[in-house]
Amino acid sequence: RGLAQSGSWTCLDEFNRIDIEVLSVIAQQLLVLREGRLAGKNNINFMGVGIKLVDHHVIITMNPGYAGRTELPDNLQVCFRPVSMMVPNYALIAEIMLFAEGFGDAKTLSRKMCKLYILCSEQLSQQPHYDYGLRAVKSVLVMAGGLKRANPDISEDLVLIRALRDSNLPKFLADDIPLFFAIIKDLFPGVVVPDNDYGEFQVAMEEEITKAGLQNVPGFHKKVIQMFDIFNIRFGATLVGPTGAGKSTCYRILSRIMTSLHQAGSKNEQYQEVAFEILNPKCITMGELYGEVNMVTQEWRDGLASTIMRRAVNDETPIRKWTVFDGPIDALWIENMNTVLDDNKKLCLMSGEIIAMSDVMSMIFEPMDLLVASPATVSRCGMVYMEPEQLGLRPLWESWVVGWTVGGYYHQERGDEPPPFELKEEEQVHLTALYDWLVEPSMAFLRRTCKEMSPTVDSALLTSLLGLLRCLLAAAIPGPHDANTEEGGNFRKKQLECCFLFALFWSTGVTSDAAGREKYSLFVREVMKDVDVIDEKYGGVATALAVRKWRKPDYKNCEDKTAFLVQTDEGNLQDWCYDPRKGKWVSWVQTLAKFTIPDDAEFSTIMVPTACTAQLSYMCRTLLTHGLRPLVCGPTGTGKSVSVIKCVTEELDQSKYKPIQLGFSAKTSATMTQDIIDGQLGKRRKGVFGPPMGQTAIVFVDDMNMPEVETYGAQPPIELLRQLVDCGGYYDLKEKSWVDIVDTQVCCAMGPPGGGRNGTTPRFLRHFSLLCVDSFDDDTLTLIFSTIVKAYFMRGYSGDVCQQAGNVVDATMRTYREAMKGLLPTPSKSHYTFNLRDFSRVVQGVLLQAPSGEFANKSSVMRLWTHEALRVFGDRLTDDNDRKWMCAHAATMCKEIFRCDFQSEFEHIRPADETETGYGTLRRLFWGDYMTPADEDDRPYVEVRDLQLLQNRTEDSLAEFNQTSKKPMELVMFMF
Repeated sequence: RGLAQSGSWTCLDEFNRIDIEVLSVIAQQLLVLREGRLAGKNNINFMGVGIKLVDHHVIITMNPGYAGRTELPDNLQVCFRPVSMMVPNYALIAEIMLFAEGFGDAKTLSRKMCKLYILCSEQLSQQPHYDYGLRAVKSVLVMAGGLKRANPDISEDLVLIRALRDSNLPKFLADDIPLFFAIIKDLFPGVVVPDNDYGEFQVAMEEEITKAGLQNVPGFHKKVIQMFDIFNIRFGATLVGPTGAGKSTCYRILSRIMTSLHQAGSKNEQYQEVAFEILNPKCITMGELYGEVNMVTQEWRDGLASTIMRRAVNDETPIRKWTVFDGPIDALWIENMNTVLDDNKKLCLMSGEIIAMSDVMSMIFEPMDLLVASPATVSRCGMVYMEPEQLGLRPLWESWVVGWTVGGYYHQERGDEPPPFELKEEEQVHLTALYDWLVEPSMAFLRRTCKEMSPTVDSALLTSLLGLLRCLLAAAIPGPHDANTEEGGNFRKKQLECCFLFALFWSTGVTSDAAGREKYSLFVREVMKDVDVIDEKYGGVATALAVRKWRKPDYKNCEDKTAFLVQTDEGNLQDWCYDPRKGKWVSWVQTLAKFTIPDDAEFSTIMVPTACTAQLSYMCRTLLTHGLRPLVCGPTGTGKSVSVIKCVTEELDQSKYKPIQLGFSAKTSATMTQDIIDGQLGKRRKGVFGPPMGQTAIVFVDDMNMPEVETYGAQPPIELLRQLVDCGGYYDLKEKSWVDIVDTQVCCAMGPPGGGRNGTTPRFLRHFSLLCVDSFDDDTLTLIFSTIVKAYFMRGYSGDVCQQAGNVVDATMRTYREAMKGLLPTPSKSHYTFNLRDFSRVVQGVLLQAPSGEFANKSSVMRLWTHEALRVFGDRLTDDNDRKWMCAHAATMCKEIFRCDFQSEFEHIRPADETETGYGTLRRLFWGDYMTPADEDDRPYVEVRDLQLLQNRTEDSLAEFNQTSKKPMELVMFMF
């Protein structure tokens, strides 16, 4: 309306990002204006309001076909004349800009530069973050102009090569870099480009990395320098790369370098103090990020990103202000940053406010990949690609082992507080030898041969190993120690070796299923006996180790270095536990205490201790008490949640730990998750929340991978938890301020991805020690349920019934296994999925029958078991063939396990039209407590022998319901 009355020209940029519903309304409005102009009217009726019509013009610009873009409706397209933009003449543009920057041979250089980009696009690998468009060309030209003015005596070829190198190398994969240099060498033959001298920056970088307890890796140095160079030519930078590549550490170290150089009085104006704010754009909604109008009150509510940027703009100090968007990039929220990232440097809000960025502001994006980002986004940002392979695992190990050596980083960090343990230099060397010998081969074998329940990355496995090793050494060699005390160095050597091996087995050896653990144990045992077995027997692993650049140790077997390994070849390596206080290996079964089921215990609360429960209990307790995070993964019905909840609520000291339980579902949102956590924590002081003083809150998240995956792959509740774990807090969305969450840990349980459960970002999983639980074997299931059934049948049942405890479990076991094997899910039978909960329901149903005179022999137990098996397994079947199989299977169980005559046992319910017991007979088998009125206290679970009485009972219940209900049901009860 304002456009028509003022007679203005307007350009609507990125027009097709508007929703189709809004575009349709805009089309109607433009059509009214167009018809008024065609008719030559000076006044028109516009949407019910009379307005003056002045000559005006509307231009729209858009990129068709990108993700997140809308196809313009036909009634809108007819209002505009399409104009296609051609690919610009890069060589001419580059030539003009080079002349403007002061280059004399601009024509030749521009052609060479354009040829370079053509060859790169054709010969280098195709990656989502590679961009060879006009914005990339312009950034090179701007950098070349700066270098030309700073170094007027250097040849123009050399200046352009340096600009091309410094602006393109950061985004290239390691495999593409040699090819890129080969192309440059062909285009500029004979030109040798010296390395840049960063002087004080290089010195400060090495000092800051050492202060942080990290290792000075040349490849990491290059990435920090590249990040610094990009900030000189781009307003926005993107740190992209897989988990464990050091992305967060890169910009944090860079901020410390610039701050320290400024404080040291550097004359370079580029070095200023740096302050940064981190937010995850995917743990909040779009409205909460940029602001939105409250549809009820019609008030404008400011967004988190706009608040942070406005605060940075209003701060007029020379401190550099970085806004870090640490989260997935998709085609929606990042597109609103287009005007910020290009030459405009302005954030345009829906309220009409425009926030202009200052020169000391920069934006950093930290995603794992750019698979769903549009080319418009990629072209606007400077890219720094970081690869875990360039960093390697060795720096992580060296930082840890050096940090715990006497006077190391971790000791300095604790100040006057005594360390939990410390290592002598010779012990550091010994542990490093063990690392070189076993860790890389174990990981290579895991990647090559085993199937993991949940995907992991190597750096996360090593971090898990180091965390568990810290827990064990704190118990094995506590406090300051002298290796030459009366205990002797041999004792400490034994503790170091055994703790290392136990940590190795329970980090790299517990992420796979049972078959993988068995293969892993065999491999590690063989390598410990003779390391040459890798080349002789495991060629694929040897190839993987060659790619990892692993060097074989100079000793062949364990006798050269250690003699305190697991002393038996029985079972898997994970079946043994090392007790650091007693200094010996014991089987997990030996750690179990004697178990008796209380007489008043309900079935759902009983947890029979097994080797698996002992493992989970010990690992969760050990990790949580040392500030680490366990993640238990396994199929449904394996006791994951029960074990963790028991550990958190019973085994840990409740005066020191406060459990907070969360259960995720497909509809769980980040806001719900944040509200639940906030509701269990209290305010310590302004901006700081936590549990009561002296306690540690443990947030247990069950079904962690259940939240629904958004269109572009993010899970907002997971992103919120990642921000909590990564940064130690999150934003208060009402106050738009950061909240520190202190003394709070997170532990999780989940099922393997698939079947409604989604894959979770490795950036979140890397913070956890993954403990996988496979389905129980037959011996374990028999132990668990035999213990329960025998304990129940000892409560006043007859001797004949007590003798059937083993038969009930054996029959259920065979039914469960054969259903898993024979009743497979298909598209028409997608519900044919069975798990241990089905096994448990059959047993639980049998135990509902109280001792009585009618339930006193083997026959009654067999009929009750048949009824429960039919309810759990038979009622799920959809066709006659499967029902016949179920009937035949029940007859087999009756004959082979219960030793009863299947035909005679069900003769009392057999219909007259059947000559032998079939599925029609079994349909008439009923057990339940519904024959007793609901208002009576004692409602026994008994067999219903009189079907007419059952018919009358159901009709009476229906009549009673209809008398009291506002919506009566007219149902006809019948047998089928």
